[in-house]
Amino acid sequence: IGFFDLLQIGVFGGVGFLQATHAAPVWKPRRAWWLGAGGGVVGLVLLELGARLLPPPPLFLEPLGDVRFFSQRVGVEPAEELAWPALYPRQMQARLGRAQAPVVLHVGDSMVQGTSVGLSNTFVAQLDRLDPGRSHVNAGVDGTGPDHYFLLIQNWLERLEVDTVVLHLFPANDLMELDQGQRACRGASLLVYGEGRVQARCASPDRRVPFWLAPAFAQAPYALRFLGHSSAAARQLQEALLRAQKALVSPRGDQAAEHLRQLLHALEGSLEEQGVDLVVTVLPFRGQLEDPEAVSDSMRTDRAETLATCNELGLRTLDLQDHFQALVHEKGAEPLFLNDIPGDIHWSAEGHAEVARWLLRGI
Repeated sequence: IGFFDLLQIGVFGGVGFLQATHAAPVWKPRRAWWLGAGGGVVGLVLLELGARLLPPPPLFLEPLGDVRFFSQRVGVEPAEELAWPALYPRQMQARLGRAQAPVVLHVGDSMVQGTSVGLSNTFVAQLDRLDPGRSHVNAGVDGTGPDHYFLLIQNWLERLEVDTVVLHLFPANDLMELDQGQRACRGASLLVYGEGRVQARCASPDRRVPFWLAPAFAQAPYALRFLGHSSAAARQLQEALLRAQKALVSPRGDQAAEHLRQLLHALEGSLEEQGVDLVVTVLPFRGQLEDPEAVSDSMRTDRAETLATCNELGLRTLDLQDHFQALVHEKGAEPLFLNDIPGDIHWSAEGHAEVARWLLRGI
């Protein structure tokens, strides 16, 4: 059971106990209950109406069928399994399938993994079918950032012969998630920067997180996760909770852009020594495609800084923004993105197909 759900059980259980043992006249609690319930319903309706006026948050929602009160997965997270393939070879082998050299390794977050479309329908899988001379391997993991990409690439190349690494950056949240504290590294960030070097903080997973950091790694309450598929207020509250959790373990400072520069520079040097080509793609954000003026200044700045960093380092960089801007202008965003929730940022199967066709020309 998640931390916040346990907290809810404790709070409601305590209130119920106090109500049951309170010696006040019966009519008083009933009247107070009806007044409180009525006020609560009105407040929730106003909250929902207000939330629907706000832009939808760039929030990843687990499929409704996977929302559970009791977690069916305890301990190791998928991101951890893929980042340390020496300890968890099964996950790496599952992604590799029957891949044969030359291998093109695609690394990124949920935009690469293919939220809700399945690995077989992602642009990586479609590239694999369109480009039979090479094996395109999907190493995308939802909820990760550039530091995780760096660690995953380094560890995979120790066990796999790779011809090209395609690093898919998503500026809408990559700088925000860079250096985020990780459960697999005692609640600290994955990488250490300094003296022109970037290296892993933890040589192997260490999940001994201090108890006061437990809320930072807990999933959102079941009610929010379930209602998030139909309620704008639940999605906004989930996004606010997620931001608060990230701030608890990794308050973003002014070093995010500089750390990204150091990370990309170190990655380029490491791959060059191994004779591996590096291609960077910069993925578009749906909200910016639909209404550029509605996007926050920080999001626009993050995108500009990401592109500027890639250009400064002389990296081979492919920007999908203009291509998708033209597609959205032509046919709208709905066919290209998921629409289970308003403003979903993830590509649909058709969107993945468009990415695959565009990347085939670029890489």
